[in-house]
Amino acid sequence: GINGRNVARALGLLEVPFVVVDLNPHTIEEVEAAGGHVLEGDARSPTVLEAAGMARARGLVAAIADAASTRGVIAAARALNPRATLLARTRYLREVEPLMELGADQVVPEEFETSLELTGRVLELYGAPPRVVEREKVALRAEGYGLLRGGAPPARHPTLDALCRVPDVAGVTVPEDSPVVGRSLAELDLRRRTGATVLAVARHDEIVTNPPPGFQPAPGDLLVALASAEAFEALQRMLEE
Repeated sequence: GINGRNVARALGLLEVPFVVVDLNPHTIEEVEAAGGHVLEGDARSPTVLEAAGMARARGLVAAIADAASTRGVIAAARALNPRATLLARTRYLREVEPLMELGADQVVPEEFETSLELTGRVLELYGAPPRVVEREKVALRAEGYGLLRGGAPPARHPTLDALCRVPDVAGVTVPEDSPVVGRSLAELDLRRRTGATVLAVARHDEIVTNPPPGFQPAPGDLLVALASAEAFEALQRMLEE
């Protein structure tokens, strides 16, 4: 199907070796004609997965539509390789938890992800900038999947949350190996060099508003800045390069 084809295309672009396991003879012929590695068989079978190299695979993607078959694939793959990353596609949100219990590391429910795309398109329709759209998707994913697994939605600092909803205000996380780590805000001179003004910094459960010039960003800090789209991109580049 389209999901498996897109995954295979992405792996091909990255030059990552992979094996397609499928029961459809037409799919087998297409993959072979394209020069790909393919195995005809039922991926729920441990013997088939062993032949595909599951025991030494870095990961497996179950991209089939049938929920029961997907559960069989995940269970068989996990039994053969406790260390591999197992990704599964499923149609409905209610199918996520059973797959996680069988050993899936990540499950993508089409029902929920489609709702996120619709939400994003509506936000774009009313002029929300791309970074705001993406931030809202990330928040909805965290809340949706967290509730699905029986937990409470993640705590969000009310002041910081309200601040991030103001137009032209957004947050960016300081990477582990960022060149800004260990340097003060005064030394970095972010406003002059990027056009962005840092309004607050979130570090663990602590919020530092209007951080002083001597404040030194640390890996994992969320810098909340007032910035145009261009200034925000410049700030991101400075944190990463």
